[in-house]
Amino acid sequence: MSQQKKRNEVLRLLDPMKRHNYFGKNGFNTGNSYEHELTKFEIAYTHRSMGHDVVLEAFFKGGDRCDVLCLDERRIYEVLVSENEASLASKKLKYPEELTIEEVRV
Repeated sequence: MSQQKKRNEVLRLLDPMKRHNYFGKNGFNTGNSYEHELTKFEIAYTHRSMGHDVVLEAFFKGGDRCDVLCLDERRIYEVLVSENEASLASKKLKYPEELTIEEVRV
């Protein structure tokens, strides 16, 4: 399967009515802490340096949003600064099952 076809399969999980922020295009949220956003940047930068496509603040069908989505790895990165375990557990239930979730503690 081609790389673009794999990426398109993941993109189909996102809400088509939302404008998604590929790395480098307004993908940061000033409502989060500086450390949170810096960690998102570091994750995205690492993946882009490997040639992976990354979406920041990806909105899934159903309205849920993740911090970083790597299309090539089919992986969600959830940056955790002050979230408790209950908050994280509820987020995990809302994400598409076909994606892997990785927690990144700051």
